[in-house]
Amino acid sequence: MELKISAFFILLGLPFLLPEACFSPIFPLLLRNKKGFMAKPGEQLVEYLSGSPGAGAVPRFSFYSSLVEEMLSHGRHLGAPLKVPLNRLKQDLQHELRWRKKLSAAIVGGYFQFILAFLIAWVFMYIGQKMVEREMPGKIMSVFLIQGVGFVFFWVMDKFIRALIFKNFSLLYKNLMTFHCLSQVSLSQEVILAHVDMRQIHTCKTRWSQPILWRFEAGLRRWRDEGRGISELLNEILIELQFLWQERFELYLKLLNGSKFFCLSFFFLGSYLYFLYSFGQLFLIE
Repeated sequence: MELKISAFFILLGLPFLLPEACFSPIFPLLLRNKKGFMAKPGEQLVEYLSGSPGAGAVPRFSFYSSLVEEMLSHGRHLGAPLKVPLNRLKQDLQHELRWRKKLSAAIVGGYFQFILAFLIAWVFMYIGQKMVEREMPGKIMSVFLIQGVGFVFFWVMDKFIRALIFKNFSLLYKNLMTFHCLSQVSLSQEVILAHVDMRQIHTCKTRWSQPILWRFEAGLRRWRDEGRGISELLNEILIELQFLWQERFELYLKLLNGSKFFCLSFFFLGSYLYFLYSFGQLFLIE
């Protein structure tokens, strides 16, 4: 009897004990398509930037593709240097791809943990009903709905956290990269500012980006009013922006794991404990 009880709690705790790393190897097998894995477009863009940029069509991936096309256009028409900016962009893209793989493992691992918890709970509920020869359709439906809400809640939280954490980053990054690229050419301020959307930069001010934008605005005023160089400052800001970008990914991963644990505890384990409580009430009533 004690052995059965121990086995019961071990099975019930499996979704909490197994990390997403146990499930992530299955992920590529499920999502393989004619074009390869999900990360393939990003990897293709890295290969493109490692070769001879400008030869052939730019592979499509996130906002990086349009930024590469803009920089190539600036190189052809305005004489902007491309080697250093494109190399920086490639490195930043590689950093993002590594983080995307970690996040994909966390997300898919979370869904597999939910599925495992779902299956274990339903197996025990089925066995329990067969043992006592009692059907509880109302309670079963309640458990099903609660667990369904758990899947939806995790999906919504993923989208919400992602939008909150990475809000306006692509706009800020694109405009600062363009500004830095053009600032290395002997162009008038009017020509440079015609290719940089200053309004977008100002709308990107958030709590995490505010210190960077303060430095940028101070340097911009000196560049406009006193004619001082701004290229070095933009280079420092882009380096700092990359560090902040990685911090945002780390925060996103922590919040995502917190949401996953909450879903497992509240929606899946909680719904099963609710069924056990209702199951026990039958015996108390009788």
